[in-house]
Amino acid sequence: MSRPPTVRLSVSLSLTLALSACGDDRVRNEAMLFFDRYERIDQEQPPEVRRPLVEALEGLTLVTPDVVHARDACVEAHTMLLEAEERHAAAREELLRATEGGDRPLEVDAAARIEAAIEESNAAIERSPALFERCYREVRSLEGRFHRRRNSER
Repeated sequence: MSRPPTVRLSVSLSLTLALSACGDDRVRNEAMLFFDRYERIDQEQPPEVRRPLVEALEGLTLVTPDVVHARDACVEAHTMLLEAEERHAAAREELLRATEGGDRPLEVDAAARIEAAIEESNAAIERSPALFERCYREVRSLEGRFHRRRNSER
């Protein structure tokens, strides 16, 4: 027995709306997972605290393009800053080792390595504001979409 066209259309429309709602829930859940991991990262934290938090954000399995873009942008920005800080710290450590804590003059080859590390660190720091702006733009877009306020606004 065949159903009238209006019943088939109604059933089809109901199924489409239900699947759409499931998709919306998945997107919202992914966004909330992203926010949970993202909000744990504070640039004021020491690198050894931030590094695993950034790695946890990076390891978050996502499929929704908007959430993936936000995650990738923020991971790139935080990774760039972490690498800059770590290069700077390594240069400082090498300086202390090479000069035995300041008791010995710095050799030319050590000075060149330290200078190169500091230049790399400075270049990464100079690139990081643009990367963070992209991260913040992606986060604001998700926040607006899900009517979410930042922790600092609560």
